[in-house]
Amino acid sequence: MDGLTPGEISGQDLRAIVGRTLGWQFIKSTAFDLRRTGSGFHFTGHGSGHGVGMCVIGAARLGAKGVSAVDILARYFPGAELSSSTVKAAAIAPVGPEVLVSLPAGDEGERDVIRDLVVRARDALASQLGVTVPPHLTLRFHPTVESYQQGTGQPWFTAGATAPPPRAEMQFVPLTVLRDRGVLETTLRHEIVHVLTAPALNGRPLWVREGAASYFAGERQIGPDTPGRRPAPQPRLSCPTDEELLRPVSPGALSLAHTRATACFARQIAEGRKWSDVR
Repeated sequence: MDGLTPGEISGQDLRAIVGRTLGWQFIKSTAFDLRRTGSGFHFTGHGSGHGVGMCVIGAARLGAKGVSAVDILARYFPGAELSSSTVKAAAIAPVGPEVLVSLPAGDEGERDVIRDLVVRARDALASQLGVTVPPHLTLRFHPTVESYQQGTGQPWFTAGATAPPPRAEMQFVPLTVLRDRGVLETTLRHEIVHVLTAPALNGRPLWVREGAASYFAGERQIGPDTPGRRPAPQPRLSCPTDEELLRPVSPGALSLAHTRATACFARQIAEGRKWSDVR
């Protein structure tokens, strides 16, 4: 970097400095080329993340498709040699449920905290719902609300979105936004419920799926009952349409639609239906 001190800087350090001062939406990855122009510098790049080595989310998706550990390593580290002891260890190592968390560089220090929250919520909810813990959970926290909107197609006033199976990736607004809104844990639980209940509720009206997620996440409780227990009968509220939940005209309209969905779901639970039979 001619004329600057220091004269050299790593791509990762440059990305971190720009991200912390101007925002993470400008240099989204260290996979970029840089050239000087008449008025400054021009960046051309692609992807998101550090741009070096193995992509954790990509590797997890390959593993879910049945690709072996050896083939995954060969894809990300071409030319690397594995000793027989390494291959043997990889083959016999027990594989348990994984939680993969993608964070902007500025939030890397939060990884263990988020993972612990997710593991506790996943195990508790799976037990409550009576379902098997999924082999993988993938969470992506966006660096900005704008990138979340672009990545999910959701309005800015939502907090999270889960892609339908088999992808089932959970995406969230930035951590700081979730904490400022006071909804970090309930949002994590909400999206985890979507993943856990998807096999049983796939194809049901959206109010059933959203009602289940809100109900078991502990959001918008109707009356004194807690999720999982049979609540008292509720007033007859009309169940929201898919249009009301997918394309709300305002934050208030979305909140009301979710409240109605939760009430409709709770009403059927009160009538004695299993959560998987609500329709």
